[in-house]
Amino acid sequence: MPYAQVEGLKIYYKEIGNGPETILLIHGNVSSTEYWDKFLNLLPSQYRAVALDLRGCGQTEHPENGYNIPQLVEDVNQFTSQLRLTRFHLLGHSTGGMISMLLTLNHPEKVQTLTLLDSVPANGLFLNDEVRSYFRVIMKDRGALRQVMEQMVVPFGEGQSFVERATEIAFACAPQTFTENPESMHQTNFISELSQITAPTLIVHGKDDTVIPLEFMVPTMKAMVNAQVIIFTRCGHSPQVEYPKKFAETYLNFIAKQI
Repeated sequence: MPYAQVEGLKIYYKEIGNGPETILLIHGNVSSTEYWDKFLNLLPSQYRAVALDLRGCGQTEHPENGYNIPQLVEDVNQFTSQLRLTRFHLLGHSTGGMISMLLTLNHPEKVQTLTLLDSVPANGLFLNDEVRSYFRVIMKDRGALRQVMEQMVVPFGEGQSFVERATEIAFACAPQTFTENPESMHQTNFISELSQITAPTLIVHGKDDTVIPLEFMVPTMKAMVNAQVIIFTRCGHSPQVEYPKKFAETYLNFIAKQI
């Protein structure tokens, strides 16, 4: 299994294909590269796809510290340098979307296209004491966590067959991903900077997403100057899992126009 050593952190990644066009995939919180597997299996040979497990998730190491958005962005940036990924199509899901926007702002020369998939908004994640308490409950309660996956994260289409695996993936993540990561997303707001992103951008969102409701993303959508928005009906938080073929077709049509 391939790993990259990035400033003392051992990062797991998977790589598919060896085509001239590179896609970098960043998963969401309490998640892993496995959320991309169905999509990766649909990629044509002209693409090289690289997906990494974020700090505290999947097969990447679970250190004590560093569970904040700026550090996660820097983890990914250092990872791209380690693998000599100098120019790529960037695709981020949920928390990975917020990371992707910031990576694009910090290193625009690296990003050929930007795609946000049910992304955390640029003006932050809503968080109150009730939500904080709920995160602390589900990180220790497998049954409650499974209910979240079934009803909110992968509720439609092929997602139902992924519920058990999604539960196991989340339950195995570092505890800090349930506490420190959401807190950092709550405190992060860079919406005033979004107009600086000039890379062609695609925003895909599930109409029935209850993790990050569509209306939460509207300010981000309006702030992007070069964005195409596509809404998937009867779709929750994870279009690439719920409708992998539809998402792959949508995404590949988008980046094909930018090559």
